[in-house]
Amino acid sequence: MNLNNLRDQIHANAAAKGFWDNNPSDQHFLMLVITELSEAVEADRKGQRFDKEKYEYNEITECQGWLTSKEKFNNVFNRCIKDTVEDELADAFIRLLDLFGAREVYLNEDTFDLETIEEYAVTYQGKSFTESVYHITKFICSCIAPIGRSAIAPEMILLDILGFAKHLNIDLMWHVEQKMKYNQYRMRMHGKKY
Repeated sequence: MNLNNLRDQIHANAAAKGFWDNNPSDQHFLMLVITELSEAVEADRKGQRFDKEKYEYNEITECQGWLTSKEKFNNVFNRCIKDTVEDELADAFIRLLDLFGAREVYLNEDTFDLETIEEYAVTYQGKSFTESVYHITKFICSCIAPIGRSAIAPEMILLDILGFAKHLNIDLMWHVEQKMKYNQYRMRMHGKKY
């Protein structure tokens, strides 16, 4: 994983969309991460999960000649990925990388090997979905110092989400890639106040 490159791409897109115009605090962005995690809980409660077969079928059948490739992508994304557990976990991961990009936090990419991610996944064995998200949220809330000077390694927060996704058999990086593409097509501030 080239997370430092991904971090920079995500932050550049977020800055271009206006999310950093007022240079919000770390706490502001960490709360938005927690909000995405809460949305993942709601998606789980509603049974909104990514269905790969439905997605692949929609990709093949979305072939109306009058649609642009952007419109086709957005149609399939909105039907098959948007607001699913996978989508919301990708949003949380993206928001963290955006914050790390804004604060120029270097990520030790050697930390993100499969063995380490699997070790983090073990954390979630025997925990319910809500207990797992609570565990991640509690860890995020322990970051009381500014991100660049926190005793908590930024890698650990990302690994927590990657481990949870691994526990759920989610290809989180594929979902991050899809959401990044979707976000590029969205309006300024994604149509929101912040």
